[in-house]
Formats: sequence, structure tokens, C-alpha cells
Amino acid sequence: MKTFLLLLFATIFLFGKNASAQSPQLIISEIMYNSPEDGADSLEFIEIYNNENTSVNLSGINFSQGLSYIFPDTLIAANTFFTIAKDSVIFQNTFGLPAFQWSTGSLSNNGEVIEIQNANGNTIDFVDFQNTLPWPPAANGLGASLVLCDLEADNNLAENWNAATTPLGIFINNQEIIANPNAVSNCPDGPIIKFLGSTISIIENNIIVDLKIAMNHGDQNLTTANISTGSISTAVINEDFSFDSGFPFEIIFNSNVEKDTQIVSIQILDDSEIEPIENIIFQLQNPTNGAIIDPMHDVFEITIEDNDATLPDLIISEIMYNPPETGMDSTEFIELYNNDTIQINLINYTFSQGVNFTFPEIILSPGEFIVVASDSIAFANYYGFTPLQWESGSLIN
Repeated sequence: MKTFLLLLFATIFLFGKNASAQSPQLIISEIMYNSPEDGADSLEFIEIYNNENTSVNLSGINFSQGLSYIFPDTLIAANTFFTIAKDSVIFQNTFGLPAFQWSTGSLSNNGEVIEIQNANGNTIDFVDFQNTLPWPPAANGLGASLVLCDLEADNNLAENWNAATTPLGIFINNQEIIANPNAVSNCPDGPIIKFLGSTISIIENNIIVDLKIAMNHGDQNLTTANISTGSISTAVINEDFSFDSGFPFEIIFNSNVEKDTQIVSIQILDDSEIEPIENIIFQLQNPTNGAIIDPMHDVFEITIEDNDATLPDLIISEIMYNPPETGMDSTEFIELYNNDTIQINLINYTFSQGVNFTFPEIILSPGEFIVVASDSIAFANYYGFTPLQWESGSLIN
């Protein structure tokens, strides 16, 4: 009887060991679930880390929740990352990295369960990510991926994930992709500095705009960063806005605090000039004390709308968007009418959508029309007078 029990114990032990060997330590370590694209989210991907000290054969390993895919007979080296993407070609073209391509499904922008199983149906890894706090909100369509900061930590807990902080210089819909597929997470272990907010629009007036700059994860040391004004700002210091000191300006965060917020006050100046919409671009730079600038919140823009201009009553009064021609629609045109009681000088007026054209200096009297056409010669041959000709573009039928 004792011999039988020893044999049974040995059998159970060996079976358990073999079962464990068939479930390698594959860890879901990065998730791009809502890339800043229109439509299909074709840049969705999941990064996986082989946390074994030996290579792993992926044959039969599969996703049982979140998407559908069974890995082929492929060896993954020890302690390396690999990626599975919704569209491997777009992933390669964007990141310059190869990836497996899953069979069907897509990652929910509202969060969901992702589960990896072995061929026997045993769970290898399981993450129930969400798009709400405490999960990082910057991963929800703002350009960042979710990254697991500690590969030894429980990756089903939101506290162990950050929004990625690695800017790639890749922009989609004016959002930079912040991610690091097939690489360590680069989660910061020191202070993080960022603007609170990203933009504000105001009417030109003698008012104060307060920029709030926050530091998280502070330590016993002072932490500093600079604010500069970007070269693409159109507003001019001491003409459109003023500041007690020059730029770049040093922000000093207190020592021995985990969180600190500093305020920089900008005076918006009012004048009597009629001006176009202007902006001031502020940039956070040059942190000290091992801090990083949050790449999702490193810029703040103030947009200033002039309060002196009286916009004339200029209206679009006729549109030929699909003339009965074969081919190029060369007699497309747009007619404008001065419905005001004063003359309008059209210099530097532009079409901002539809077609591209900036008007030269032309005086349009009250009750007068003016025409801008796709092809001034074709228009003149048909209608008997010569219009202005827009620079590029055409009217969609």
C-alpha cells in the first residue's frame, strides 16, 4: 500500500510538472487598443514577453478571449518580446517591426478580457483591461499604448500599467504615437511633469491666463523644468501678451513632496488693431532630478481671437459644383456677394475649405458680385467674362 501511494504521488508530481512545462510564462506586456485612427483601428497590437530562461515553441498556443488566433510552430527566444497585430503589414510599415497577424476580432475601445491559453485549454495569461480609471486614460484614443511597468508584477491589476512615455515621432490625426513595441516599457521611476490641460481659447482682452504645471512622483530633491514659447507661435510677446520674466522660464517644484503644482500667469494684452486669430504655444523642456516631461501633456496652446474686428456681410451666393461636362468640370465656380453697406477690401481673404484661394487686393462695393472659378479661361469662353481663378482643389460632386 505504501509503495502504491509513493508511486501515485510521484505520478501526480510528474504530471503537474509536465503540465506546468506546457504553460510557459508568456506575459501580455503592452496593449494598443484604441489607436488615434479614423475607422478600423488598424494599428491595434498586443506585445507578449517570454519570461522563460529558455526558448518557447508557440505551437498550439492561442487567444481564447479578445481576439482569435492560434500561433504556428515558432520558437521564441528566452526573455524576448514578440507582437501580434490586427494588420501586420500596417504594423510593419509604421513601426518597422515584424508581427504575427491575428485571424479575426478587434480590441474593444471600452476595454475587455484578453486571454492566452495553451493547446490543452489551460490559461497562460489573462488581462481584463478597461478604458476608465484607474487604467491610464491616455491609452484611450490619445496616441499612447498601455505598458506593463514590471514584468514580474500582476498584469491584471491596473496599478501595474502606465500609459507609454516613448514618443516615436509618428503622427496620426495630429496625435503622436506613444508606444514601444518589442521593447521594455520605460516606465518612469522619477518625477513626471506635465501641463494640466492642453488648450484654451479666449477673446483678446486685458485678462490673465494661468498655466498650471504639475509634478507627480516627487522625491526629496528640488525638480525644475523650463517653459519656452514655440517658434510656431503667431502672437508676439509684449505686443499680444506679456510675462514678468523672459522665456525660457524655469519652473521650480518643491522638494520632499510627492505632488506639486506651480502656476505661471500670462497677461493677454488688448489693442485696437484688427488681427487674425493668434496663438501662443508653450513647451515644457529640460527637466532636472531625473524627471521626464509627460509626452502627452508637454504643450499648451492659448488661442486669441481679436475683439476689434467687425466682420463684413459677405455671403456665398451661387455655386456651380457639377457642370454638365465630361471629365474635369472646368466651369465650376463660386460667386460671392457683398451684402453689406460698406466696401470690402478682399485682400488676404481666403477659402479655408472646399478650394484653395487667397484674394488679391480687390474692392467689392455694396451690392456687387465677384466670381472665383476652377478655370478662368474655360469660364470666360462659356459665360463671356473673366473671373478670378482659384489656385487648387475642386468642388466635390
